[in-house]
Amino acid sequence: MNNYEIRLARISDIPDIMDLLREVLDVHHLIRPDIFKENATKYNEEELIKIINNHEMLIYVYVLKGIVVGHLFCKIIEQNETNNQYKKKTLFIDDLCIKQAYRGSGIGKSLYDYCYQKAKDFNCDSITLNVWNGNSSAIKFYEKIGFNVQKYVLENNIK
Repeated sequence: MNNYEIRLARISDIPDIMDLLREVLDVHHLIRPDIFKENATKYNEEELIKIINNHEMLIYVYVLKGIVVGHLFCKIIEQNETNNQYKKKTLFIDDLCIKQAYRGSGIGKSLYDYCYQKAKDFNCDSITLNVWNGNSSAIKFYEKIGFNVQKYVLENNIK
């Protein structure tokens, strides 16, 4: 991909980020309509403004010819040493989305590689994320770039 940049999100990127957030939630709603609302987003515009201005989370965007076509939300999580666990610093990927029309073109891998370098710069021990069972394309992507299952969260629905 020529004419692209990966950078921190700006307030002016919010409309494009909102479109991407809708795409993510559409996928999640199809997989788990019992959990995810239809036509919703994880964050609203006010929350994105707060996140961008206060760096509560880092939002990196992939900009292609002036248009945001992908984003990656991440944050550093530090776990102090406890009786049974070692101290650990993790870069947690909260959200990664590429516009549907651009999926499979290497943009997701480029965003991840950028994130990987940031994790090294921040002296993180690992990169973690959550992916919903049933999101087979995301699972395949993450396995292809080197992710392994860390743990399983199981459920037994009552209703």
